[in-house]
Amino acid sequence: MGEGTGLCALVLGEGRNVDEAFSDIILEFKRRYTAPLTKSLAEGCETGELRQDVPIRLMRDVVFGSMEHVLWGYVASGRKPSLDETAMQLTNVFMDGFGARSVEIAAMQRFHADVQQAFRTLESSTKRRRLKA
Repeated sequence: MGEGTGLCALVLGEGRNVDEAFSDIILEFKRRYTAPLTKSLAEGCETGELRQDVPIRLMRDVVFGSMEHVLWGYVASGRKPSLDETAMQLTNVFMDGFGARSVEIAAMQRFHADVQQAFRTLESSTKRRRLKA
């Protein structure tokens, strides 16, 4: 995105319209490009941080497919999204979907939500008391 929409369009378009003579080369580039994420996903599954019931290849495709759609939106509109904000939003979505589903994690998430609600209630109550005083 730093080079403008032209480079994005070239990369996205050329990845789809591959001449048969270059297909093996493009396939190798894609493997090298996706290997670090694939390795990280595999490690996350092995340590129990990520779900083991979703194939790693599917997780990889979800990540790169989402990034591709962000790029296509940029190419089509010319409006560059906030990369930091988009990265954080996509990371949150991926972790919500790929994160391990365990009883402990679910309990911690409920506890966190309960604590947040308690703080909001306390804050609201404190504000009301101040206004009456």
